[in-house]
Amino acid sequence: MQRYVETILKYRWWVVGLIVLLTAGAGGILTQAVVSTDLARMFLGEDPAYYRYKERISDFGSDNYIAYSLRLPDIYSERSRKRVEDLALDIATHPEVESVDSLYSALRVEDDGKRTRVISYGDSLREGVPPERLQADLEADPLLKDALLSKDGEHILLLVRLVFDERRTAEMGPIMMAAVEAKMADAGFQPEDWHRAGLLASIYGAIQETLFSITRVLPVVIVVLLLAVWLMFRRLWPVFVTMLVGGIAATWTMALSVLIDNRVSVLIAMVPAVVLTVSFSDVIHLCSAYLMELRRGRTKYNAIIKSGSEVGSACLWTSVTTFVGFLALSFIPTPIFRQLGVVLASGVGVALLLAMTIGPVTFSFLKKPPAWDKGATRRLQLGIDHFLEWVERLVLARPITIIVVSLMAFAIAGWGASRIYIDVNFQARLSEDHPVRLDQEWFAEQYPGTGTISIFIDTRKSGGIKDPAILAALTRYEEAVEAVPEVDGLDGLPDLIRRVYRTWRKDDVDGLPDSRAAVAQTLLLLEGNSSVDKLMDFDQRRLRLILRLPESGMRQMHHVGREADRLAASLRAADIDVEVSGLAYLVGGWLDNVLDGQKKGVGLALALVAFMMMLALRSISAGLISMIPNLLPLIALGGLAALLWDLVDSDTLAVAMMAIGIGVDDTIHFLMRFRLEMRRGRTPQEAMRETLRFSGRAIIITSVVLGAGFAPFAMSSYVPVRNMGTLLPFCFLVAIIADLFLVPAM
Repeated sequence: MQRYVETILKYRWWVVGLIVLLTAGAGGILTQAVVSTDLARMFLGEDPAYYRYKERISDFGSDNYIAYSLRLPDIYSERSRKRVEDLALDIATHPEVESVDSLYSALRVEDDGKRTRVISYGDSLREGVPPERLQADLEADPLLKDALLSKDGEHILLLVRLVFDERRTAEMGPIMMAAVEAKMADAGFQPEDWHRAGLLASIYGAIQETLFSITRVLPVVIVVLLLAVWLMFRRLWPVFVTMLVGGIAATWTMALSVLIDNRVSVLIAMVPAVVLTVSFSDVIHLCSAYLMELRRGRTKYNAIIKSGSEVGSACLWTSVTTFVGFLALSFIPTPIFRQLGVVLASGVGVALLLAMTIGPVTFSFLKKPPAWDKGATRRLQLGIDHFLEWVERLVLARPITIIVVSLMAFAIAGWGASRIYIDVNFQARLSEDHPVRLDQEWFAEQYPGTGTISIFIDTRKSGGIKDPAILAALTRYEEAVEAVPEVDGLDGLPDLIRRVYRTWRKDDVDGLPDSRAAVAQTLLLLEGNSSVDKLMDFDQRRLRLILRLPESGMRQMHHVGREADRLAASLRAADIDVEVSGLAYLVGGWLDNVLDGQKKGVGLALALVAFMMMLALRSISAGLISMIPNLLPLIALGGLAALLWDLVDSDTLAVAMMAIGIGVDDTIHFLMRFRLEMRRGRTPQEAMRETLRFSGRAIIITSVVLGAGFAPFAMSSYVPVRNMGTLLPFCFLVAIIADLFLVPAM
């Protein structure tokens, strides 16, 4: 490392020119970036079940929808019918909308003693059927009433079904929703007259808040980070160096991401914040060591060489371990996470290269700074000196006590971390006062679940649905699935056939057709209804059941789907194919794969980090023991998450990965400085004192600066982004306690 620093100082003008050219090239690459979050690519990737899902959707129509609840003064009036149907027709003209359904398009079975027919509520109103009769029919059908009419009786459900288009980016969602809501306003519905719900509404709200946080909060974070650097050093040149290194490192890293794929998703958009974290840490350690070497009386050139070579060696190992930690993200089996792992890992290398290049070169161009214990920063640095002296006395006097207390904290936090349940709930990702979340909670009180799971059934023969034995088996399956506690309701053709047949054949107690002819006649009554087309294919061979569930976590919905799949054993025994699918179900299954991949990645990362620590410290035992304080921020994060939430969002894993990097980096800096001081012939007490003065000071400054810098993220309305401003500073605090107390005590 010393030879590298000497070389870049010798050719510093060439180095500056090369960096300028590369940065200009990176800036040109960034102009090709497109903000685009592909939900399928982000969540499902190459999952074969997703491709089968797309094939099923082509037969039955999309199950992507946004549910709106509209307040109407007189639901059963002809005026209200016309108003809502005109609105539905207007919304259906939007290119992203496949169809719009409401109470007025729902089917009712009518029998006047002369004939039985299936007709929509809207057509009934148009034909002059008395509103009282329609209301009585709806009241007699609790399944339909609960699904389409609010509990307060003042709102009806408007289901806006979107065209299935995997090319539609998540960023287009809020724009499409705004267009739909503008049409509602044109129809005379004010914002207080409607509420919205559904998985897509939550996802679009989350995407909108993420983009807002990135574009509005991230600049504030950068300003606060730089201000914190200035307050800790009380001079401008460290601010300049950190800004220069961090800005160029983020630019180069994002350019690499755009070269891999020019689509910048909300996950990739968080890369600059992570790269800033890594680069600021490296630069602060370098600036701190440079000032300490000057404090020892070295010349400017020798101080640059000495600080660059010694800190650079430690930063090399911290970067290797952090590189491994971020690369572990590639174990998650989706393209977006593989890209994220590669980009973040590369960003770590870029940050190290630039810190160890731009730092020494910039020091050489600047005038020699005044001593650190003089001027405006004197009082602050003396305060840090007094604190480190107190830490030294405490560690030397009470090492066993510190270790025992730390182990107790480990045990308590570990017990809490073992109890966490990780899931994805897009609704819960929004702040409690967010309009989308308030709407979702209102829906939960007024309607059955707005979450859906599709069950695709193939009888394996044309017209198989007409077989009375198959129909009876499907009916029994529907009843078994509806009995699952988490299921709020079910829409399916077998139940619809039974309702129509019971009205038609009042003498049939079972309510099921007992011959192919009877089934065919019943289906004939349903012919031509768009609602039926969403439940059965043209050949009357395949059908879809739609389960309605509470809008809960994706993994929970996946587990309900797996129970429905288990209950289908009797159908499969009768040679009937059954496949549970749907966006929420597949995302829930994907999350299980993510967690499996995450566990493997974290396990491998910890094993490789331990190996790297052994190499860095040149001791197997020291390397293994050093992993104990490195795990403390991670375990403490799990314990805190278990204390705060019953359900921990999967995005907390990103904070966990950064927590690993934080703990490892400062521990490496501390132990490598301690080993260096011991090699100089110092006693353990003297080596500890010098280590605390050099690395301890930098650890304090780094933690304070980064904690203050990320604190503005706590203002975000999007909980995963808010966690960057709350959980991440908490990890900084735990890491500094471990590195300043537990590591020296051990």
